Amino acid sequence: IIELQSQGRPDLFLTVIEIYLTDSLKHNDVIHQSFEQADSEALFKACHSLKSSSANLGAQELSDVCKVMEKAGRDADLETISQKLSEYDSAFDKTREAVLALQKQYQMKS
Repeated sequence: IIELQSQGRPDLFLTVIEIYLTDSLKHNDVIHQSFEQADSEALFKACHSLKSSSANLGAQELSDVCKVMEKAGRDADLETISQKLSEYDSAFDKTREAVLALQKQYQMKS
């Protein structure tokens, strides 16, 4: 992404990170709300989106747990989602911390 940056344009790398941070929080909220409301369709969609964006960013652990939860959401398998939720929360927090640290490190270099 850094190599694609054009001079005089908004910083592409920071833009991608900022979009991910914003969108991942929204998806996280939907995942938790959907689980509480037993809305497997909304949970499926949120897990699918977060799985893909996390994989694109290199957050494989989060992407992997989202993949399992995505399938469970598609199958309306709330028991599996319940079993995976703490693993998901841990991977989400870990990923968010890493992305925030990366953002800070990159801003300090710029």
